[in-house]
Amino acid sequence: RDEEVRRTAPHLNRSHVSETLNFMASIENQRGRYDEAIAKCTEALEIYEKHLGKKHDHYGTTLSNLAGYYATRNAPGDRAFAVELGEQAVQILSKNSPAYAQAMNNLVLYYSLSGDMVKAQKYSKQALQAMKGMNKNTVSYATILSKHGVRLANAGNYEQALEYAREAIGIYEANDETQSLNFARLLSNTASFEKHMEHYAEAIELWQRAAPIYAKIEGESSSGYLNCMSEISAAHTRTGNLEQAANISEQLQSTVSQQ
Repeated sequence: RDEEVRRTAPHLNRSHVSETLNFMASIENQRGRYDEAIAKCTEALEIYEKHLGKKHDHYGTTLSNLAGYYATRNAPGDRAFAVELGEQAVQILSKNSPAYAQAMNNLVLYYSLSGDMVKAQKYSKQALQAMKGMNKNTVSYATILSKHGVRLANAGNYEQALEYAREAIGIYEANDETQSLNFARLLSNTASFEKHMEHYAEAIELWQRAAPIYAKIEGESSSGYLNCMSEISAAHTRTGNLEQAANISEQLQSTVSQQ
């Protein structure tokens, strides 16, 4: 009801409505409700377009957010559309703003996820340049580092990817932001990098941290939780801890059968 009032009351600042919708979209995305996130972000974008125009930084930032939700949902055509929206966003945003640096790094990730490593590499250099003026102690900066880590891992550079990912984890921890879906994904990605470097003990520890976050936010039937537990079991097998691997496999089978 409050949300409806905010949308329809003529005396309210329309930017406040868009800010609320953007915040709600972020929450929906963290919960894995990507369709809802896209719908709310699209509504915010339409309000900004009507009241501020398509050249305003708020419009560009929201456009970049929307690209991220499409990339995360990953339905057919979503990642190509994310690239298109991301390209539009970096053309709008002020080049010396943190929002531009964030949008540029997002674009690197979208190209990487879509398999265009040439474009990813091209924009990566620009993204690193844009990051130089950012506050390096913020979660926004950590998010950028995390996305760079994914891009590097996709290119097979796991050692450099780990450096970015570990730094990002430290920033999240310093800001006491360790119970979000974004942090769980960062932990999972870092664990995957550790696995490729054959650092199985480190990988197991990271998946063990990520699993309860996925379970709390998305439930034990979520792909995030199940993937973590499956990877932990596989890592135990690789290190010869067959009993522990079997215990986790049994736990997984029990969880799946109860769904």
